[in-house]
Amino acid sequence: MAGYIGGSQPVAYITDSVDSDSLADDAVNSAEIADGAVDLAHMSVNSIGEHQYVDGSIATAHIADNAITSAKIGVDVIVAADLAANSITVSELSDNAVTTAKIIDDAVTADKIGDDIINSEHIAAGSVDLEHMSSDSVDEAKLKISNAPTNGQFLSAQSGNTGGMTWAAVDALPSQSGNSGKFLTTDATDASWAVLDTDANKTTKGLYEMANAIASNYTIATNYNAVSAGPITVNNGVSVTVPSGSTWVIV
Repeated sequence: MAGYIGGSQPVAYITDSVDSDSLADDAVNSAEIADGAVDLAHMSVNSIGEHQYVDGSIATAHIADNAITSAKIGVDVIVAADLAANSITVSELSDNAVTTAKIIDDAVTADKIGDDIINSEHIAAGSVDLEHMSSDSVDEAKLKISNAPTNGQFLSAQSGNTGGMTWAAVDALPSQSGNSGKFLTTDATDASWAVLDTDANKTTKGLYEMANAIASNYTIATNYNAVSAGPITVNNGVSVTVPSGSTWVIV
């Protein structure tokens, strides 16, 4: 290797005689460095900063795994296209981050609703109809009734009472056993069965009244007689039949 003294006299250097101690600080610049001569072994730690990188020169392969943290990402720079499918899980969502506007129509199905979390405040008024009620779901406790029941009572409509319904006692009939053909009567306190007197021949009124015209066909019973207070008219097309051995008297 040769050099010059005073800019004109050549000076010869023995090979490998120029070491780092022979070089002044900042004496070697880019012009003295051969292309490709600076490899990883010749670079000091933290020697490459942002100005040493060519724009667009850092590819995915140059970025270490987990090297990019939230501090390295600018505000509002990540769009939907940057997110992998199914990459946002529960842990990525902050509390109250999902609003009604973010939920598409009909997206919340029965599978998305937990057991026993829907109570009365979530149900719109009048929305529970017969179709939405399960069998045997309405018991006595669910009915709005004005009083407590006693066994044997029935539910009576009472518009002036709470809920419009009241438990009430049944006015029981007297026993029907052995009372065939009788009629039910009452003394204004208790009900009882009584015999209908179909063979009565007296009245306390002093007279009997009857129509003065016969408007429909009539047959006197066999072995019976009949009496009418006259005058009496038998309408056109109507007949009275008096069987043999019977008499109809008009007085």
